[in-house]
Amino acid sequence: MKLLDCTLRDGGYYTLWNFSKKMVERYLVAMSAAKVDVVELGLRNFPKMQFLGAHAYTVDSYINSLDIPENLQIGVMVDAKTLLSFDGTIEDGIKLLFSEAAESKVSLVRVAAHFTEVDKCETLAKNLKKLGYIVGFNLMQSGGRSEEQLREKAKAIKGWNSVDVLYFADSLGNMDTAEVKRIYDAIKLEWDGDMGIHTHNNKGQALQNSMASYELGIEWLDSTITGMGRGAGNTATELLTLELQKLNEKYRSEALWKVVMDDFMPLQKEHGWGASFLYHYAADKDIHPTYVQNLLSDGRYTSEQVIQALQFIAPFPTASFDSKLLARGVSGLGDISPEGTWDANNWCEGKDVLLLGAGKSLVEHKDAIEDFIKRKGVLTLSLNVHHEIDNDLIDSYVSVDPMRMSLEINEYRKLNKPLFTPLGSFQPDMLSSLKDIDIRDYGMGIDEDKFSADSSSCVVPAKLSIAYAFALAQIGKAKNIWLVGFDGYSGDDPRQDEMIKVLDIIKQSGFGLNVTCLTPSNYPLAQGSVYAPY
Repeated sequence: MKLLDCTLRDGGYYTLWNFSKKMVERYLVAMSAAKVDVVELGLRNFPKMQFLGAHAYTVDSYINSLDIPENLQIGVMVDAKTLLSFDGTIEDGIKLLFSEAAESKVSLVRVAAHFTEVDKCETLAKNLKKLGYIVGFNLMQSGGRSEEQLREKAKAIKGWNSVDVLYFADSLGNMDTAEVKRIYDAIKLEWDGDMGIHTHNNKGQALQNSMASYELGIEWLDSTITGMGRGAGNTATELLTLELQKLNEKYRSEALWKVVMDDFMPLQKEHGWGASFLYHYAADKDIHPTYVQNLLSDGRYTSEQVIQALQFIAPFPTASFDSKLLARGVSGLGDISPEGTWDANNWCEGKDVLLLGAGKSLVEHKDAIEDFIKRKGVLTLSLNVHHEIDNDLIDSYVSVDPMRMSLEINEYRKLNKPLFTPLGSFQPDMLSSLKDIDIRDYGMGIDEDKFSADSSSCVVPAKLSIAYAFALAQIGKAKNIWLVGFDGYSGDDPRQDEMIKVLDIIKQSGFGLNVTCLTPSNYPLAQGSVYAPY
């Protein structure tokens, strides 16, 4: 059998694949001492438009800089969509990401693919095999697939004659031991090579499923230190080795304990992965764990809002993450009324409008931003409540999220400034709480492929304050739009993709205003500097 630890790959979803080199080398020494067979150091990716750590790319030059014990076999993973979406041939993409295996310390490459991608991956697998790698293939979201689907994909993959180990992954974390056996039995009808399993711990059954797999004869078992991984995480390596060493004297769980306590338990306390009733509920309802992870990582939401959101989205297809559905779940809204009562025509005609976002750069460059507002005399709109910038320098506020408004309603009363918001988005019982606030009711409708603005309402691609503010600036005939505090999100955060898509739709709509970001941002926007002498 082979025990494969993929902490630095799966755990990277919490740290942006950024781990200190010293910690990585302590981890590798512990892996070696524990007699773990394979370490998957990270992912292989093409360059991204934001910062990601070394283990998002795991290039050979970085691997060569590590002090790797000789008894460890090294692997990396590539997501099938990385190469299937490459702007060129798959062969050319592989040549850019991988050298000959003989020239690399990497001996194993695993390909992770959804069932819909499998039929497109033959060339990918064959080219990796041709380069001399041991090739693993991970069937994601295998739980609940019919025997026919499982057999069909296993038969096709066997026909490639390029895959050495075929994995099935419990991506939604809803398998039990009976399901593990059912999937194993179905695949074995067509596949006679090595098999592997990647378990998730959403229902607290990852270790149990791993041990059941061992007893079935599945040769490759995945695990991570402290179970570190997306959502609820995985089988914990320190627990799996503790159980396995009762059956196989080779493994040494105690060799891991120091690195567990010194390096990974503090990370777990910071990021909060692990089984919980929320992940269990999500697994029961076939809800992708990213929904739960995003709800828990966003400090704005109360426990009631988190529960409400999960219950709202449960009836929908949620095996893949959809940020729009999550937004609806959090707000508790279905469709919203687009009608507004305030006339926005020419309200800011000929003026420069400055929008304040919520990024960390707002704090880092606070003094320069406040100086810019004073020097430039811009009309300043704050998207939601911020305490970083002097309220006396802010002309008005913008908010389109009723649930967030319900949390911040008293703040808006204290600020005593006009508030742009679409009242058609609010439930009737909440409208009474807005009576003491100077509301400018500019309506908003949602159409994921459209952006437009008229005198009393707009249509935007997503319920984002920035899209709403752009509509206000356009119909108000602003001169320019300046942005500060719009830093962007990490590459694996769905909010980043959503924002980029929204900006692209706005641009394609014929939006005519100049938009310039004056603080650091990874959005595709014109970039300037708040320190420049505008």
